[in-house]
Amino acid sequence: MGLGKQPRTICAAQDAAMRKAKGEEKEDTHEVESEIEAEVEKKMKNLIFSLILVHVWMDTRTKQHFKKHSTS
Repeated sequence: MGLGKQPRTICAAQDAAMRKAKGEEKEDTHEVESEIEAEVEKKMKNLIFSLILVHVWMDTRTKQHFKKHSTS
């Protein structure tokens, strides 16, 4: 890594090395950054969806529990 360069994630560094080997190195770092941001955004959406799903499931189970025990 040269002086003044920001460290990249392992995947981004590997991708850049593969493109460079193929002669397809991206000149614009903004393009690499936007790819990483898009991937992070997708993972965040999936995480949020999973958390909502777990919350709804737990809420449903709690309601079933109280309904079952309140009628006994």
